[in-house]
Amino acid sequence: MNAYKKALLRPILPILLFFLIAPVIAAAGPIELKFNYSMPKNVPLVPPANGWHWFAAELEKQSHGRVKIIMYPNEELFKIDHAVNGIKLHLADITNISMKIE
Repeated sequence: MNAYKKALLRPILPILLFFLIAPVIAAAGPIELKFNYSMPKNVPLVPPANGWHWFAAELEKQSHGRVKIIMYPNEELFKIDHAVNGIKLHLADITNISMKIE
């Protein structure tokens, strides 16, 4: 390729790449995280559950809707006893754990 063609392509190539990549980046939807926790759904939101809901709402607000947490109360995805394995198996992204004292 001669020097004239290289000089012509040098400023055009980044612009072409931008227009090829931009639609792919823009098409990416919001990130949805699944949160499995142990409190029942119909119980009034008292600590710590109201903190979890506040965190989910605040994260969505601060990220301008790019990150959304979907809440799964009452151990809908898996029992809290199996929290570590549930995360490893990608059943949820976030969970609470319970420290049992026997």
